[in-house]
Amino acid sequence: MKTKQDFTNGIEVDDIITSYNKGYHKVVAVHRRFVVEGDYDSKGEIGDEYNSLIEYRIVMDSKFNPKKTKRTNTCDSSYCKAIGSLDIKAEKKAKIKEVKEGYDALIQILYAAEY
Repeated sequence: MKTKQDFTNGIEVDDIITSYNKGYHKVVAVHRRFVVEGDYDSKGEIGDEYNSLIEYRIVMDSKFNPKKTKRTNTCDSSYCKAIGSLDIKAEKKAKIKEVKEGYDALIQILYAAEY
């Protein structure tokens, strides 16, 4: 039995995503796309659906500064990932561990240089 392919990468309107562009974004629209005559890529036959175009607005930059803008960007769904609170908590934990280990290593180097 053939299963229906998800061309949206599981992304829905109002999801928070990461994308090709830095930062965190809120999805404002998901545009389905279909192969039309004249498409130069081999995405399939005319009428076949392929990756959706995700339209989004930045809500926070990569340094966690809130952003408010009406400007939107678009990106192929294959470059977007919906994120949830569990993803953010895991990312936070990993980043804290990375920073702690970096400072610990630097302290060891400084300690060795002093003695």
